[in-house]
Amino acid sequence: MTEECHSERSEESRCSDPSLTLRMTVKRKTMQFGQRFKEVRKQCGYTQKQIADLLKIEQSNISDWENDVSRPEYENLIALAEIYGETLESLLGIEL
Repeated sequence: MTEECHSERSEESRCSDPSLTLRMTVKRKTMQFGQRFKEVRKQCGYTQKQIADLLKIEQSNISDWENDVSRPEYENLIALAEIYGETLESLLGIEL
């Protein structure tokens, strides 16, 4: 089954391949990354500017991530997890 195919499946649909179901679940949960990222940043007491400075990027990048305009690159996700003392799964709001 292609990536296109399971993006068309409804949330209620079930498939016989458990790994596909997990990927579908993960995809749905990571769509709210921006909201989760903002929550974690605020809980840790950082401003967007402070995080941008730590990552050596523009503040507008942080705003774009939090508003689901764009997604951080993998290296920045790792750095964010380290800054916040979170696992990548936790930072992305994924429950395994």
